[in-house]
Amino acid sequence: MLVAIRTTGSRPPLFVMHGASGICDGALPVEGLSADQPIYGVEARGIDGAAAPLASVEEMCSAYADEVVAAQPTGPYLFAGVGRGAIAAVEVARELETRGMTVGSVFMLDPGLAPHHTPRALARIEAGLKNPAVGRQLFEHARNSLPALVRNSPRRPFDPGQPAQIEAAANVAVSTSLAFARHVLTPYYGDVELVLSADRS
Repeated sequence: MLVAIRTTGSRPPLFVMHGASGICDGALPVEGLSADQPIYGVEARGIDGAAAPLASVEEMCSAYADEVVAAQPTGPYLFAGVGRGAIAAVEVARELETRGMTVGSVFMLDPGLAPHHTPRALARIEAGLKNPAVGRQLFEHARNSLPALVRNSPRRPFDPGQPAQIEAAANVAVSTSLAFARHVLTPYYGDVELVLSADRS
């Protein structure tokens, strides 16, 4: 779901991908970008409770690529992502390139990428994710943390005072977190800018 952050400007739009929470929560310091830079956020499907969440990064990025092209029919495309959103940014860029579209740059901000997943490591991850206790812990964490995240955001994708809306958003956050945990990021040969905050560089 595209979220208009800044619609004015003559430059190609910058599409900012959501992270594990599923919410485009303003983690990108857009105030530091040129006033001539249009910016759109990409939020997870279902964060507003209107649809079921997508179960894999591949499904997400195929759907997001459709939305990006609908907003900007031709390239070059610019993407950014903070944390796990950096993975989504790369994968949407990859999807568009497979469709013959031109991608300009991908900006990965503090991506926190895991080491390469070996088959043994993947098996351990999958076993852990199938543990019902893990799902419950993720859900409780999301249900407790999302309301504050939304209250501090300039835009509210759901009402933090409505328990049913909080639970729907928490389910999306769990689904998104699990999708990122299962995803194996393969080499991407396009233009990537890696940006690390001072305490991580």
